[in-house]
Amino acid sequence: MLMIFMVALLGSAIPAAIYVSILWWLDRYEKEPWWLMASTFLWGAIPAIVLACISQLIMIVPMVMIGLGEPSSLMDLKPGEPVPAIMAWIVAVVAPLTEETLKAFPLFFIFFVFRREFDGLMDGLLYGALVGFGFAMTENFFYIFGTGTAKGLEAELGVFFARTILFGMMHALWSSMFGVGLAIARYSRSRLWTFLAPCGGLALGMLMHGTHNFSAIMASPGGEAAAVWIIIMFTSYGLGCLTWIVLVVVAGRHEAKMIRKELEEEVATGILTDEQAIACGRYRSRVVIRWRAFREKGVGECRKLGRLYCLAADLAFKKHQHQLQPTEKRNVEEISRLRSEIQSLNGSLEA
Repeated sequence: MLMIFMVALLGSAIPAAIYVSILWWLDRYEKEPWWLMASTFLWGAIPAIVLACISQLIMIVPMVMIGLGEPSSLMDLKPGEPVPAIMAWIVAVVAPLTEETLKAFPLFFIFFVFRREFDGLMDGLLYGALVGFGFAMTENFFYIFGTGTAKGLEAELGVFFARTILFGMMHALWSSMFGVGLAIARYSRSRLWTFLAPCGGLALGMLMHGTHNFSAIMASPGGEAAAVWIIIMFTSYGLGCLTWIVLVVVAGRHEAKMIRKELEEEVATGILTDEQAIACGRYRSRVVIRWRAFREKGVGECRKLGRLYCLAADLAFKKHQHQLQPTEKRNVEEISRLRSEIQSLNGSLEA
């Protein structure tokens, strides 16, 4: 039993840590506050799971009352046995509705309360994936541990591989769709799009979630139709992951281009050198310059350069926000403060 527990614990926690580390690396130019990222992840890992279970139990009661049957486990199904109607409804409809709605809460909160930290598409993808990975970590633990206690270590390892490796992106992918919708709404000048984009993103996440779950449950009894449902499941998931990767690449390139453009004024006024401005929007240049500074002048100089690049990128984002949303008056103060910090830090760098 101890081995089964440890496999479930490590098999859910370690992949989650790896995925979150990749997200942290992808957010190259303007790092989000670590406490906000941690809070988003933890919401998915604990409150969202608990509230999802409660809300699903509440929604199951009327289904039982109208005669859809009694809820049971997929592991109780025998090969060739049809899937009970209530199981199909719970997995394909109730779970996506409740889980995606609850995972959307922290993104909605950040969008309105910490609006200045929500800069666009990359942030929508980042925070959406974070809450998804948090949710998946806890859910994976219970699936892996439950399978291990019921069917043994070999079956447990199979579930571990399927949920954390093969379909490791699923919850992150689905909740990211709401983040994309919020990103579209962030700078939209149309009130209609400001409302429709997040709703559409949430609905798309629910649809993708429901398609995956329904395909999985229809394939579970086996038989000739199982291959068709497995193809549908892999195709929808694969296309979703490919779209997510494309959006990350597009968002990264857009941010790099925007940073270089917004910092042209700082180069012209002497606040930044041309090399510094280029490095702010080109990750490879940052790494090369900081490594050279580390070898020649030590860790202190390397850290100062890292801080300079972060401040300059933040300045670029705040200038961009001010152009698109001039009513957000606090950006003017932030722009002035960041320029002063950059000048002071530049003055402390060794020639």
